[in-house]
Amino acid sequence: MSHLSPEYEKARALAKRGTPIPGRVSAAKLRCHQREVLAGCEFARHRWEVERHGKLVAALVPIADLRELERYEREGAESFREFHRVQKENVELRARLGDSVWS
Repeated sequence: MSHLSPEYEKARALAKRGTPIPGRVSAAKLRCHQREVLAGCEFARHRWEVERHGKLVAALVPIADLRELERYEREGAESFREFHRVQKENVELRARLGDSVWS
């Protein structure tokens, strides 16, 4: 017999099929069940929303998901900077040539 809870076994089975399961846990329950929650996050790709006093305050996600999010943020920031650089060049060009060229 497994020493893991039925909930964890269910999460692990779904994760094998490639389905991460979002879950919600209170901060108090997280303190009591941190080993199981972290194991689900690590091995079953389970994502958790943590709430305190009924409000969402944090999320626990697998480290691979966090790295992917960081990569998207980094690439997005680079694209954003490039967009503003080109936009600034266009404004400077319009100032030099006048708006009549663009009409």
